[in-house]
Amino acid sequence: MTEPDEEAWVKQANELKAALTDEVIQSAFETWPQAIFNLSGDEVIRRLKNRRDKLDIYARDYFRFLSKTVNILGSDKREYFLVERLDDEHTKVTMFKISDKDNRDEIKYQRTFNTSITEEIRLYGFDQEDEFEITGEVDKGILIRIIGGKDKDLITDNSSVKGARKMTVVYDKAKSTTIHSDGETKDLTSNKDPNINQYNMEEFDFDVRMPLVSFNFNPDDGIFIGGGFMKKTDGFRKEPYASKQTLLANYAIATSSYNLSYKAEFVDAIGTANLLLDLDVKAPNFVNNFFGLGNETDYDKDIELTYYRTRYQSYLVNPALSFQVGSKAHFIVGARAWNVEIEENAGRFVTDFANNGLNPDIIEGHRTYIGSNLGFHFDTRDNQVFAKRGVTFNTQLIYDNGVSGNARNSARWSSDLTFRWILDGLGRTSMATRVGYSKSFGDFEFYQASYLDGFNTLRGYRRYRFAGESSFYHQLDLRVDLFEWRNYFLPARVGLLLFNDIGRVWAEGEDSNKLHHGFGGGIYLTPFGQFAVNFLVAKSEETFIPMFKLGFYF
Repeated sequence: MTEPDEEAWVKQANELKAALTDEVIQSAFETWPQAIFNLSGDEVIRRLKNRRDKLDIYARDYFRFLSKTVNILGSDKREYFLVERLDDEHTKVTMFKISDKDNRDEIKYQRTFNTSITEEIRLYGFDQEDEFEITGEVDKGILIRIIGGKDKDLITDNSSVKGARKMTVVYDKAKSTTIHSDGETKDLTSNKDPNINQYNMEEFDFDVRMPLVSFNFNPDDGIFIGGGFMKKTDGFRKEPYASKQTLLANYAIATSSYNLSYKAEFVDAIGTANLLLDLDVKAPNFVNNFFGLGNETDYDKDIELTYYRTRYQSYLVNPALSFQVGSKAHFIVGARAWNVEIEENAGRFVTDFANNGLNPDIIEGHRTYIGSNLGFHFDTRDNQVFAKRGVTFNTQLIYDNGVSGNARNSARWSSDLTFRWILDGLGRTSMATRVGYSKSFGDFEFYQASYLDGFNTLRGYRRYRFAGESSFYHQLDLRVDLFEWRNYFLPARVGLLLFNDIGRVWAEGEDSNKLHHGFGGGIYLTPFGQFAVNFLVAKSEETFIPMFKLGFYF
């Protein structure tokens, strides 16, 4: 199917189009029972004729889709692959059989590719001693990947394509491969990778482009709604994808706060390291709660909550490299640039310096930090949407070096560990428990403190309720699948969720042994098994809070 050119596809489509006359289509429906035909027969015939009339268009589109990346397969016998870069638009590939007498006159495959249609050609030699030759000098051309296969292979690359990127890439056993190149070849041969010559017929996956919707609710932000876009691309031997990018904008109705985030991962971008990019903008008038530093800070419910809210702007850029450690873990090293500006907060707790313990210069101008981050992540979840088994461990160290006049140096270390297990033989009841700890070092500002957050780590309390030099929390979830909700619009599994959270913070100069406690429950839905929706209520000694969240907390 990869050898016929575009015109051959269109020709076959036109022949089929000519054979499917109106009479042929009409007669095909004469066998339908009259009662069935009366329901939709005329409409089905109309649609079928319309599709028939566009068969040549569909054939051309499908040909171009299949031609974006083309695999050309050899055999377990000897072959000679000749790639000729004819000009900027055309590349000719011919595969010859090598006879026992070393003759190369029997053509097994031949096709001329268009640079404007085809991005990549993969040549698989498989067994025996194969030969590959690439010729031609062009300004632009198609990427050629050579997967030599077993036994000794010979690659001769006399081609030249303008640009910094090498357009011939060789994968094979290094000890059994001979490469002659004028400089256009990228040598990825190896004696360590046992799968370097593997051919996976199921490797192809579709690129994905889809809109994103974000919707959460908590009493502090009110309805938090947003939208964005996700793009995921497939690539040669890139798992689980070649790249993934998400852009998401959110708006909190109750506080008129905005935030914009962009996250990207590019697999094997630098050697075997993945490139990560994280951009986060909270502006203008972004709001977080601040109740002071300490484990027993006051929250006067007779005062409007706006008194405890702090408006600020934040701009964060965080590029990083991720290194795979085994099949379940990865190590991250990155840099970060962060700019924070506390906005006008007159009459609020953050500017009540007599009682909040903060330095008055916190409201003077913006603070800029240039720093770094290190992280380690371990994940054995059995399902990314609704995990019932597995362990997750995350640890991260962030260092912020103040580079503006009033920005100080600080660091923060945080870790969390989650266990999940099934409690019954049917797999309907599961439990998950998470424990976490964080500690802030140096001259940290209040927004760099270690927090317990009522929406994530201490459910039943206000957002960012407790802040200190260090924090600890433990969470327990019991999840029970109740039934399958079958309907035409949103079929979903419905379940019951019960939870219990405890936690505390430590602050300099405070003597406290209090452990804060929150608990609650609700229902969850997993529509189509693709995402989770939680409707919960949470209770603590301070408040009773309804919550809505897309996805589980851990």
